[in-house]
Amino acid sequence: SGGDDPAASGGRPGPQVRFGDSDRFHRGRLVDALRSGPVARSDLPAAAASEADTDRAARIASALVADELAQWHDGVLRLPGDSPAGRGG
Repeated sequence: SGGDDPAASGGRPGPQVRFGDSDRFHRGRLVDALRSGPVARSDLPAAAASEADTDRAARIASALVADELAQWHDGVLRLPGDSPAGRGG
């Protein structure tokens, strides 16, 4: 009654990714960069500390936009509330 025991059927998780290699790490780097100011689309990989992986940087930026933590304006990613002229302006 009640189906399979999830603990018994869950198995062990696979090996963990090192934090420095995780999307969470690179997302934090991009948010830190956005706190300093807007980031051009072409600068996303460097801002996300993911220079070798432009697809990852784009995916992370898209996730920030989907979570309403950032927004695009004329090809520049910025924090919500940042005006095109700069912070608070």
